[in-house]
Amino acid sequence: MIPKIISGFTTFLITTLTILTIHPKIATAQRCFVEWQINEPTVRCDRAPGNIFTIPGYNPGRRILLNNTCPHPIKTALRIQDLSDTWVTLGWWTVTGNDKLVLATDIQDIRTRNSTFYFYGESIDGSNRRWFGSYFSSFGNKTLKMAERIFSLNPDGDFSHTIRCDS
Repeated sequence: MIPKIISGFTTFLITTLTILTIHPKIATAQRCFVEWQINEPTVRCDRAPGNIFTIPGYNPGRRILLNNTCPHPIKTALRIQDLSDTWVTLGWWTVTGNDKLVLATDIQDIRTRNSTFYFYGESIDGSNRRWFGSYFSSFGNKTLKMAERIFSLNPDGDFSHTIRCDS
């Protein structure tokens, strides 16, 4: 009887210690982007290299703010350098007319340390306005002609870009 009690207690103790030592799972974002290859874009998805708050030397970068001074709602895509210094094309965000938008995923703000970016935009209200350049980027099933731009810093220290109807 005593060996059964000791065995039961030992099993209980091991189970309890195992449960207490299991760390809670921390959700990590998945990012997908198109690798630039000549005539053969490849979509690649990676898991972030761990929880961003525990990566040694983590630099949060700056948030990205789009300011649409045009009365037309615009869907936008950007090519930026992410926090691992990889160039990624991200989209689509809709910036309503005469409004501002901080770019974010469903789990966090998008950040960068590089002030150079590439921008594409098109109106979605039938006005047929487009903002583009000569820099090609494949995104999904579409090739975008993006314009190279430089973010300015706003008073909060975030990167900002103003979309104007005349540009």
